[in-house]
This record gives sequence, structure tokens and C-alpha cells, in this order.
Amino acid sequence: MNTVHSTRNFPSPCTRRRHFHRGICARGRAIQSCDTEPVGPVNRLDPPLPSSADDTEDEVKRSSNPTGRRLAILQAKKSAIVPVEELNKPLDAYMTLPASQYSVLDAKRIERLDRDTFRCYVGGLHFLNFHVEPVLTLSVTVGKCGPTVRLLQTELQGSKAVLEANEKFTATMTNEVCWEYRDDGSGGKQICSSTSIQVTLEVPGWFVLPVSIIEKSGCAVMQRILNTAVPRFLEQLKTDYAVWANGDESRNPVGDLM
Repeated sequence: MNTVHSTRNFPSPCTRRRHFHRGICARGRAIQSCDTEPVGPVNRLDPPLPSSADDTEDEVKRSSNPTGRRLAILQAKKSAIVPVEELNKPLDAYMTLPASQYSVLDAKRIERLDRDTFRCYVGGLHFLNFHVEPVLTLSVTVGKCGPTVRLLQTELQGSKAVLEANEKFTATMTNEVCWEYRDDGSGGKQICSSTSIQVTLEVPGWFVLPVSIIEKSGCAVMQRILNTAVPRFLEQLKTDYAVWANGDESRNPVGDLM
């Protein structure tokens, strides 16, 4: 009996597995197209989401920062002038008094630590839904025309998140104060103040806002503080000078700074 050999070619096991997987993929695509929501992750097929200008700016800052940290830089400046009528004692003598003879000006917010070091309680501020109470330690150096105030240390008081931020920022501040003659040719004098402050803040990873938004909000808060504090500070100096020039050397506070 002759054995009949079939001419039909049977697929190999590897070929059968490929056909089986193709069928599953085809059925999966058909099922997915009928559902309102995609089944499983489809990131490989999704187009990339457009990035905003803020996200792009943050990416540039991260790429320029070798540590990979998100750093927000907050800055503010304010200069102001107050005319002063010279009284029984010259203004230049008042402006060059040693820091040990300074009035604290505002006893509620300023306390003396030693001869030329002071602590300033700025008060409560609202920044990005956080309540922050900065406490500043300041040094005073007296020059030929007046003192220069420098920031030595800043401590933030508030919630747990605010307290943790004490390890995440650095701050510098300078306030140069001097007397000078007025520009109107009258021979009168005035007191000038020029203040600048900069804060570099490390933004925590859980904070979702772009760095540019944090910087814009932070700069606005600091600028509002300086816009109020610097002119008021000069008015206090003017009042304190008048008290001192008229013979009162008690150096008692003269008002509220904020």
C-alpha cells in the first residue's frame, strides 16, 4: 500500500504563536475602539502635550542648575527721601550717632540685642496661601553720612511647611541711609534710604506651581512691604531727629514701623 503524503504545509509553532498574538492585538483594538475610555496605558500612541511658557522657563532653570533643584529668586528695591528741617542740633550729627545710642523706633517690632545688632519682627504675611511671619536679625554700621543696615539672619515662623522652609532659602538685605542737601538749591537737608532685598528659595518637589509664578507672587509681596516700610521708616527717623535735637535724649520709641 502506497503511503500518501499530503502537500498541505502546516505552520510551525513559532508561526502559530505570531498568528495568535496578531489576533489578540486585532481583537483588542476592536474592543478598545468601541469603549468610551481607552483600556490600559496608551502613552506610546498619544502625542506629547504642549508645554506652557512657565514650564519651559522652569526646564531652562533646571538645566542651568547642576543640582537639578528648582530655585525661585525673589527681589525687591525701594528708595525714598524725606525733607528735614534742621533744628537746634545738626542733622549730620544725628545721622552719625553710634548705633548704641539709637532709638529702636518701634518697640512692638524692634528689639535691641547688643550695641549694633537688632531683631525686627516683620509681622504676618500671606504668600501663596501660606501665613508667614519673618523675624530678621540686623546689624548696623555707621559711616560718614549715616548708617548701613544689613541682614544677618532670617527666621520664618508659621505652619510646619513654613518652618521646614527655613532650611531651603537664603536672604540678603541692605538698607543704606544717609543725609544730603536737597537738589532745589535751598540749602535744606534731607534723609535718604535705599533698600534692596533678595531671597533665593528652593521650591519643594510637591509644590506644583511653576517657578515663574512663585517669583512673581513673592516679588510682589516683598515690594509691597518695602513700599510701606521704607517711607514710614524715614518718617520715624525725622520724628526721632526732632525729639533728639530738642534735647530729649531718652531714645524712647517714636511710633509704629508697619
